Amino acid sequence: MPANSPFLKRGLIPNWARPTLVIREEDILTPAEAHPVREGDYVYLLAPPEKAQALDRFFVNMPPPREPDPELLGDFFVAGTAPLGALADIYGLQVAADNTEVTLADYFTEQLGRPAKTGDIVGLGPIALLAHKVEDGKVATVGLRLAEPEAATTLSGRAKAVWKKIQKWIR
Repeated sequence: MPANSPFLKRGLIPNWARPTLVIREEDILTPAEAHPVREGDYVYLLAPPEKAQALDRFFVNMPPPREPDPELLGDFFVAGTAPLGALADIYGLQVAADNTEVTLADYFTEQLGRPAKTGDIVGLGPIALLAHKVEDGKVATVGLRLAEPEAATTLSGRAKAVWKKIQKWIR
């Protein structure tokens, strides 16, 4: 693994990927034995086949994408303690230099102007951040997804209700 990979820099990994073993200098280690993962390690993960290619963004230093990849965002949850800079690195988002170390939990509080509640959504460029789990008014787990399509906001009342039901099913 290269030293400048987003995983080594920030320690983020999608919740749908599970480390199974690490090869370090010809030794086979469990993820616990290998913690922390180092430059030159080979990390083997279990992931759904349709999402396996998205893992490259975490382990290889790639140029940021022009727009977020829905496959990479789907079912991806991050700790509220993760800094905005980590998401910027992986998704190619624009974050002010003085905000790169702001945690997602603090970002929610800043954007909302009040303590967060489960289900609150704030935007970060083209990504919607969902307060998945909140503890004592502070976001503990954040879900990521592409921001809502604009077409959904122009639908009739009945169509909006159907759209919301569909969104609940696919989340």
